[in-house]
Amino acid sequence: INTIALTGIGGSGKTTISRQYTHLSKPSISWEINAESHVNIVDSLNKFAKALAQNEEEKKFLKEINQVKNLKEREESLLSFIKQY
Repeated sequence: INTIALTGIGGSGKTTISRQYTHLSKPSISWEINAESHVNIVDSLNKFAKALAQNEEEKKFLKEINQVKNLKEREESLLSFIKQY
């Protein structure tokens, strides 16, 4: 996995540059993660996992993950699911 970090002040064009790079490199999978807050990161990863889920069994598994009470355990399970892909 290639990783690139873009940093800078708001409005400096980071999102535009990353979208152009993604469009030109044509990766097999591309997803935007909203890193504005921890809650937004988890929400973005949850949406990504749902997009990756290919069958009813995987969708059911994700629902079970989201019902886990322990937040840290839920997040680790979600990341584990994503990493399988």
